[in-house]
Amino acid sequence: MYIDASSRKSGEYARLLTPVMPKTPAKCFEFWYHMFGSAVGSLKLRKRTGSSVGVRIWSRSGNQGDGWLAARVTVWSPFRTFRLSFEGTVGGSTGDIAIDDVRIYDGRCAAPGMYIEILDGIWKY
Repeated sequence: MYIDASSRKSGEYARLLTPVMPKTPAKCFEFWYHMFGSAVGSLKLRKRTGSSVGVRIWSRSGNQGDGWLAARVTVWSPFRTFRLSFEGTVGGSTGDIAIDDVRIYDGRCAAPGMYIEILDGIWKY
């Protein structure tokens, strides 16, 4: 997802939804994001069950620098299927927002700085 704010108005947004995902004790949702410019808006990740707008489980606002940053979010939903929703909102004409390289793993996310090795689809801590 990429939002080029130079041709957008403040408050406009883009939304990207995952397919419906099965109930789970834990999944790690990992992605890279880029938010650069003096008037960057916000990027939110929501967990949606049913037809609800969803609960915000991660967010960033404003200029995060001219580089790609990694994010990891553990998602729990043991009783209901769910969807994840990215929502990027334009702050002004001088800020762009992008996400890339979205991955979903079984199990909880590793703590920042923890080494993870994936062998045959199994995480080794």
